[in-house]
Amino acid sequence: MKRYRALVFDMDGLVLDTEMIHLQAWNMALKDSGIQFTKEQFSEFVGSGNKTFATKIKQKFNIDATVEYLENNKTAHFNRLVQNVKVFPGFQEIIDFAIANKIPFGLASSSPLSEVNSAIKVAGLNDKFKFVLGREHVQNIKPAPDVYQKAAGLAGI
Repeated sequence: MKRYRALVFDMDGLVLDTEMIHLQAWNMALKDSGIQFTKEQFSEFVGSGNKTFATKIKQKFNIDATVEYLENNKTAHFNRLVQNVKVFPGFQEIIDFAIANKIPFGLASSSPLSEVNSAIKVAGLNDKFKFVLGREHVQNIKPAPDVYQKAAGLAGI
């Protein structure tokens, strides 16, 4: 069997079923502005991060609120909604495999660390990863590879 040196996971849509939670949180945060996104409309922003999303939406719809306010409002809604988050089937088996084979593994996300920590705590994964990275740990988020490069360094590869 090939030996893996490390495993790095993205959180949203891979480890945890959070993409619809993000959509709900954004819709709640933007409700006062009269903006609501469908799943299809939201899909173009998946993975872009809260700041990028808020900046684009603010410009596109000429919203008076600051980007920081939109981000904070969305995060507050996300942290409440995430209480029902589900771990994707098969992920526990991957963790078990990594532990059994002494393969270090971590989590790298473009989401704010507060959202990442809330989600993995609810899912019972907060003590499983060797490291957890959020958007605050890098200058550039996806599609830039920065968070994964930093994760590779922390994993020792």
